Amino acid sequence: MSKYKLILVLVLVPALIVCNTVTAQDSSLPATDESEVKSEIEQKAMAAKELRDKRETAEKTKRETEQKSETKSSLKQDIEIDQLNLLEDTTPRLVVREVRISGNSLIATELLLKNIPSVYNASFTPLPVADSSDLYDFRILGRYNSKSRTAS
Repeated sequence: MSKYKLILVLVLVPALIVCNTVTAQDSSLPATDESEVKSEIEQKAMAAKELRDKRETAEKTKRETEQKSETKSSLKQDIEIDQLNLLEDTTPRLVVREVRISGNSLIATELLLKNIPSVYNASFTPLPVADSSDLYDFRILGRYNSKSRTAS
């Protein structure tokens, strides 16, 4: 029996040492792979953040440009309207204290008045050329809209 124990010790111990060494080398490889994967993930996350930042900057620039062009066109239109010869409005004025609408969604006054032009052109000619009898002055509605905003 002692011969078998000696053979087992002489054969098994070196085999266990070799197996343990190979296992230790194999376990060290995934650690480097794991750090490489982490760095790749971090690089991709940084690239995605840069793209997101660029997209947000482009959208912000586009919005600012649109606002500037809207402001310029609004100023130009205001100048044109100020130069128009509008007839005096002689229609009777009525004061409305309450309007009840049933069966529909409630729409805020600001939203209703938002897209109403300052001057309505009932002719098919451009505003500066149109006859004053075809133009209707709605600037009073715009003033009402700005008063209601400051009152609230």
